[in-house]
Amino acid sequence: MVSIIIPVYKTEKYIRNCLDSILAQTYTHWEAILVDDGSPDDSGLICDEYAAKDTRFRVIHQKNGGVVNARNNGINVAKGEYLAFIDSDDYIEDNMLEEMVSLAKNKQLDIVWCDVKEIHPTCTTYEPILLDNNNKNISNLLRSSLPGYLCNKLIKKAFWEKCNIVTDERSVVFEDTFISLQLLANNPNNGIINKPFYNYIKTNINAATHKNKSSIIVRAEGNIINIYNYLKKTELLEKYHKEFTALSLKLKIEMLQYDIKKARKIFPFSHIKLQNFRFPLLTSIFYWLGFNCGVIGELLFKTRFSLLKNEHLHHKR
Repeated sequence: MVSIIIPVYKTEKYIRNCLDSILAQTYTHWEAILVDDGSPDDSGLICDEYAAKDTRFRVIHQKNGGVVNARNNGINVAKGEYLAFIDSDDYIEDNMLEEMVSLAKNKQLDIVWCDVKEIHPTCTTYEPILLDNNNKNISNLLRSSLPGYLCNKLIKKAFWEKCNIVTDERSVVFEDTFISLQLLANNPNNGIINKPFYNYIKTNINAATHKNKSSIIVRAEGNIINIYNYLKKTELLEKYHKEFTALSLKLKIEMLQYDIKKARKIFPFSHIKLQNFRFPLLTSIFYWLGFNCGVIGELLFKTRFSLLKNEHLHHKR
């Protein structure tokens, strides 16, 4: 059986589509655990409606604790051999579970991945995910070239438990990447189906990631710190130091516009050798001034920030 964990918060416009896509699955041996995270709209009532029609839907109503807390509470009561995760404003293709469970069982896999289709207001995008060995996968995850979604994974519950997954319920941005790192660090047997089974809706204004890029990376600070601590604890930091430096530098550069003192203080090793990153020379100079030259550096950086603010998202390492 597959236990599908679905945190629910302010998605009354989308959740019926999500739950209908689960009902449409060609694989029928599932339970869907709907965790109503104190949603102030009618989302919780819709969950109850579906549970009354089909006992495979189970509903937990709780005070608002955030998506990580809701997901954890769902996992705690899951009865399935496999775990799957769906956001309540997204939906899945009707053959997703059947194909992923079949591959997991036939190949004795710990994790099966699939592709994700992003549905934007004016377009739909899709890029196949490329898997490698777990060392390379961790490197690509930290470099953001391997998406850190949980929603595109079918995970054997026994493997999840073996990993002793740590979460930070206060940090709800980059939480999937932090968890994916822990899964990959435990050397899973991976498999992938390069079909876009998961439909990621990018139009929900209540979603945690429906913000500008700068806001997202700054709000990810807590889990970037968690990633650093995990790499250090597991003695993987030296191995992936370059990749983590690149990740933390993105955070630091965004922080420069909000809190320059904090940007200078957090992960200081990341800005010491900006020459390791292929910024244009003038860009590197202004970043260096911002990080290293006190009040004068702060003033000089701010005069150039409007020209620099998006450039780091596109630089090549």
